[in-house]
Amino acid sequence: MLITLLFSIWFAGSVLSSSSLPSLPPLSLANFAPPIRQQIQEAYDVFRSNPQDAASNGRLGMLLHAYQQNEAAAVCFKRARALDASEVKWLYYLGTVQAALGDHLEAVLTLREAVQRNPDFVPAQLRLAESMLAAARTDESQQIYAVVLQKHPEAPLPHYGMGRVKSARGEPVAA
Repeated sequence: MLITLLFSIWFAGSVLSSSSLPSLPPLSLANFAPPIRQQIQEAYDVFRSNPQDAASNGRLGMLLHAYQQNEAAAVCFKRARALDASEVKWLYYLGTVQAALGDHLEAVLTLREAVQRNPDFVPAQLRLAESMLAAARTDESQQIYAVVLQKHPEAPLPHYGMGRVKSARGEPVAA
């Protein structure tokens, strides 16, 4: 079954490579427990039945991200974004995996677009601030955390983020 899955993913990716959609990379699922492999296989089967469906691409991406298959998840989210450009969550998920992969500059661009499209999407704002901090853009990170704190002073994550910004600036007492 694993060989079939690997071949199917490669084949589907090679067929779609002629379009503007990125190809899915081969997945290595041998180290996963059987229930996880089955879960991913089911999501992949749904994707394979309709590779032009943003939701099936996104669902597969969410599963892959949950199991730290971030490179493949990023491809799924790029595909979902290309198939349904109006859905902000694909930008958010893509930015999240870009950050997990350590590509914070790319994550900043992606998450900034998500926040521009939906300025009230607090999880995207927080991820954007985290990526800006990781990219050593402390002033911008602080500004975003401050905006979130103004609207949600009870929320712990922006307070924590502000402390991280102060620490990054060498202000341990303020942190």
